[in-house]
Amino acid sequence: MNHAAYKSLRESIGTQAAVSRSLGIARETLARRESGGRRITAEMELALHGLAAGAPVGKDSGKGVKRSRGA
Repeated sequence: MNHAAYKSLRESIGTQAAVSRSLGIARETLARRESGGRRITAEMELALHGLAAGAPVGKDSGKGVKRSRGA
């Protein structure tokens, strides 16, 4: 997954603050992934896809993150 696709998927889920909180990472780390300053591993990609699909991910399990109905 490239950085632009990662950012696009994150934007479909919620804000950097909400998504990073749900993933249990710093907002700055998420911003670096989106800008190309940090490599996106398969685990990072899967976690973001899981969050987009409505799976509870990270320590806050999605507080403030848009969820799909019926997921």
